[in-house]
Amino acid sequence: MKKRLLVCLLAGVLACSSLVGCGDKKGADTNSSVAVEEDIDDSVLAGKVYKKYLELAGNGDAKSALQGVADSGILGEMAMNVNDVEPGFLNGFSEDLTGFSKGVSLQPMIGTIPFVCYVFETDDTAKLMEEIDTKKMLNWNICTEADTILVKALGDKAVFCIMAPDSME
Repeated sequence: MKKRLLVCLLAGVLACSSLVGCGDKKGADTNSSVAVEEDIDDSVLAGKVYKKYLELAGNGDAKSALQGVADSGILGEMAMNVNDVEPGFLNGFSEDLTGFSKGVSLQPMIGTIPFVCYVFETDDTAKLMEEIDTKKMLNWNICTEADTILVKALGDKAVFCIMAPDSME
């Protein structure tokens, strides 16, 4: 009888903790416009990753540059994946993203960490940046919400997009 009571009590505690586990954190404004300022704030993770990407992207190979970002240590000890992506449904967007021909993503192996970075190849950067602004969604999994979005044109054929927490600490 005592074991049954203990099991029921523990089950109740577990149920209650699962309800409060995704507590409210400072809200990200999903209606705000995409950051396009010239001065990148490298005190937040998105700015640090963008600057590191630019430093490593000299040869024009986005996949190698994103792998270099993953290996650089600025993301902490988090295990990261660098993968090719195609137009369609992507983390961080409310609808299919279609304004690019091919892309590369940098994402944590654990899907509940609010970080995703993309480099998209496109024929129309302005149109893709507008599509990103319209379809962005800073929360994409249960309990996963990024604080910052940064979108920058990389010349006239590519777009860099990152959604990240302000820090990984």
